[in-house]
Parts: sequence; C-alpha cells; structure tokens
Amino acid sequence: MVRKDPAQLLVDFESAVFQWVGDCIDHARSVGRGGDLDQSQRIIEHGLKQYLPDRTLELDSMRRQYNLDNRLARANINNKGRMVGHLMGRGSFAAAVRGGMARGRDMSRVRLAKEETTVRNAFDRVRRTLTDLRSQLLNELRLIKEQRVKNL
Repeated sequence: MVRKDPAQLLVDFESAVFQWVGDCIDHARSVGRGGDLDQSQRIIEHGLKQYLPDRTLELDSMRRQYNLDNRLARANINNKGRMVGHLMGRGSFAAAVRGGMARGRDMSRVRLAKEETTVRNAFDRVRRTLTDLRSQLLNELRLIKEQRVKNL
C-alpha cells in the first residue's frame, strides 16, 4: 500500500476550503448586489454554521488518523529486525545483522520524526487558516447587516 503524503493532503484540503469560502463570499456579494440581503446573509451563515465546523471536524479526524498511522509505523519500526536476532542466536553474524538493523531502525525513526514535525506544522497552519476564514465570513456578515441598516 502506498502511503499518501499527509502534508500534500493538507495543502489540498486547505486550498479546497479557501476555494469554497471565496466562492461563498462572491456568491453572497452578487446576491446582495441584486438586492436580496436576506439570501446573502443565509449564504454566509451556512458557511459559518455548517461548512466551517464540518471542515474543522474533518481536520480533527485527519489528525487522529495520522497519529494512529504514526503509532503503527513506529511500532513496525521497533519490531523490525528483532526476530532475526532471536532466530540466529548470539553469534557474530547475528550481532552484525542486528547492528545493521538497529541503524536502519534509527534512520527510520529520524525520517518519521521529520515527517511528523512537518505534518504537525501543516495541521497547525490549516487550523489557523480555518480560524482566519471564519473571521472573514463574520466580517462579511457584519457588512451585510450594516448594509441592511443603511437600506432601512
């Protein structure tokens, strides 16, 4: 099984959310220019009350799944090469094999730790992005309400 790059998945997720919120704001503005401020407000409220909370839950789910996959990968790394040493005994060949496998395990742990740091930073960036997009939608909602007051 080929493991997809989690950092790239997060970049794709972030760009899809950006695209949706941008389209939502554009649509609400065009409807508002047409004079239907109620519908414009409903469009923005949908984004605030349903779309962004759903994406936040999806992001949390992705983080939990990534942490689980990471724990499994770390367990597989720790188990790699252990049986060879037990089957071969304590001879010098077995010690050499175990030593090589220990170095391989160490390199795998380092690679996994680097990936984990990159992905953790990507998760944090996407979380901040969702917060920023929420504030943009709230700002649009405030502008719609101000426009409604001006029209009265």
